[in-house]
Amino acid sequence: MRKFLSMIVFVPVLMFLASCGDSSQAKIDAYVGIIERQIERLNSSLNEGNIQNAAILKTYADSLKLIKPDMAELIENLKRDAEPNCPAILRFKEQLEDVKSGANAVTKQETLEDLAALATATETEIYNDSLVDTINVLADLSEGALPRRSAPEKTSDEQGGAGSQLVGNSRYGRWENRGGQSMWVWFAAYSMFNRPYYRPYYYHSWHYHRPWSYHHDYGRSIYSTRSDRMRSNSVAKANSGNLKSYGNSIGKRPSSYARKSNSKFRPSRSSIRASRSSVYGSSHRTSSRSSRGRYGGK
Repeated sequence: MRKFLSMIVFVPVLMFLASCGDSSQAKIDAYVGIIERQIERLNSSLNEGNIQNAAILKTYADSLKLIKPDMAELIENLKRDAEPNCPAILRFKEQLEDVKSGANAVTKQETLEDLAALATATETEIYNDSLVDTINVLADLSEGALPRRSAPEKTSDEQGGAGSQLVGNSRYGRWENRGGQSMWVWFAAYSMFNRPYYRPYYYHSWHYHRPWSYHHDYGRSIYSTRSDRMRSNSVAKANSGNLKSYGNSIGKRPSSYARKSNSKFRPSRSSIRASRSSVYGSSHRTSSRSSRGRYGGK
C-alpha cells in the first residue's frame, strides 16, 4: 500500500514537470513545492511513528541506554535521526532555503540538479532506508547484544569500531588535515566516538577498509550536497599520494563502493533508482554565473 501511495504522488509529479516544457524556472518552482510537501510528509510520518526503521532505531536506542548508561548522551543524539525535526530534516530545510534565496550562486541547470537530488532524499521510503546506518551503529555499540540489520557481518578487511558507518557522512563530522593526513573529526554531538578506545579514522586506510553503509553504497549521490562533493573531491585529491603508497603496502586496489553484493540489505525501488542514476551526471553547464534570477542563475 505504501508503495502504491508513493506512485500516486510520484507519477503526477513527473507529468507536471514534463508539462513545464523548457521553462527551467517553472521546473524549479515545481520542485520547490514538491520538496516542501515531502518534508512536511516525512516529518509527520516520523511524528506519527509510521516509518519502520525509525521505530526500530528508537527501540535499539532505548535498549542500548540500559546496557551502556555511560553513553546515554551519544545514544540520544543518534536517536534524534528517528524523531521529528531531526538533523536531516533541518538540513533539508536549510538546503531548500539556500535555493530559494539564491545563496548557492549556481546556474539554473545546477539548481535543478540539486533540487532533483533533494526531492529524492526527502522521500519517506528513501529516508527509511537511510536509517539502517544509525541502527547498525547502535548494534555495534551494544557489542553483540543487538544484531546488525540488513548489513554483512564484520570481516577481517573491515577496520574501525562502532560509528564507522557514519565516517565520511557530512551530517556527523568532517575530514581535517592532521600532520599531512586527513583524519575524520566528529561533530560535538557525536564526540564520544573520539574516546581513546575508538581508533581514529584516516582517509587512506578508511578508503580501503570502510564497512558497508547505506550512505556510501546507495545514498551518497542524493544525501551529499554540491559543497559536500567539492570537499570530498578535495580530500581525495590531497590524499592521492597516501592512497597510492598505502595501497601498494597492502597489495590491494581500493574498492570503497563495491560492497552492495555482500550485503543482506534489500533496498526500496527508490534507493535502487537513486544509486543507479546520479542527477549530477549532466554534461550541460552554462558558463555565466554573474547574473542570477530567482532560485538560481541564468
